[in-house]
Amino acid sequence: VFPYKDVADFLEKVILNEKNGLARSYAILSWTDVLLLLNCVTNEKVAFARDKKETEKSTDCVLSWCYALLVFGDGNFLNELLHFLKNSDYQIRCATLALLSDIINPSNEKQIKNDVSMLLIAENIESVRDRAERFLKEN
Repeated sequence: VFPYKDVADFLEKVILNEKNGLARSYAILSWTDVLLLLNCVTNEKVAFARDKKETEKSTDCVLSWCYALLVFGDGNFLNELLHFLKNSDYQIRCATLALLSDIINPSNEKQIKNDVSMLLIAENIESVRDRAERFLKEN
């Protein structure tokens, strides 16, 4: 196990320098998990996430930043994250469904389940349908 500072510094460098959006999005999610696990979410880290989200071009990364800000405690990003369920890229829809299990709670459960149910009405891609159905059964 690496000391927190080493992991956080490494992941922030990846976030700042990685050109591949998918790889960068995984770094964002890992960075978020490290900060949460070690209870090291600071105002500075939240500001970093907000700033990076505002300038991000990659859809994968914007989704990851919305997730990070939500789990850091900013519920204002829930609607933006749920909007990814309507994205034309089925992989983004699947990724969104995967993240929802980590953010669902009694205060947002009704909205999330409603949006996932709406997705199922029109969804034609089997992998997305399967993940959405499993989400609704498990939550």
